[in-house]
Amino acid sequence: ENYVQVYKWVSELFVKCNSIDNALDYWKSRGLDTLVKEYGLGYCPAAFMDSNNTIIKFKDILRKQFPNIPEATLDSYELYDSYGQCLFAERYMFAIKNSKGDVVAFSGRTATNHPAKYYNSKETKYFQKRKVLYNLDRAKGYPFVYVVEGQCDALSLVVAGIPNVVASLGTAFTSEHLDLLRGKEVI
Repeated sequence: ENYVQVYKWVSELFVKCNSIDNALDYWKSRGLDTLVKEYGLGYCPAAFMDSNNTIIKFKDILRKQFPNIPEATLDSYELYDSYGQCLFAERYMFAIKNSKGDVVAFSGRTATNHPAKYYNSKETKYFQKRKVLYNLDRAKGYPFVYVVEGQCDALSLVVAGIPNVVASLGTAFTSEHLDLLRGKEVI
């Protein structure tokens, strides 16, 4: 319950950060700006600042927002590095949801020339890439689904009026992924 609460809050924070560094322009350039709130498309700045323009550690933001969650538990959610800074700095963010629609992970596309184009959440007991399909929470009610490689591919189809699409987060399509689609026609 705490994990879902924290990840939902962080997703909403990333959406609010679209106003930083003209991040919303990125979503517009991809034709996805109409899906920002609905799909949790956001931005993680290089650093978070307080009202005095002082850098605040992401870990401290979360500790203040969730004072009843033990620090060790927050640490286990894999949202920040050993210095307390967000792991997704300077990335355009995609909220990854489980089949129930709970945010359980993030995928971030670099906004700089970083050699790692995408960075996904580390695996936790709540998130294993081989067991999650992007957009399954919305596509599961259809008798057939289109399977694509990544989030932008899936969202481009959603914008085109095809909501029954899932993505394997750019990873190999596993037998666990196929199990999630059991009983559906897969295209």
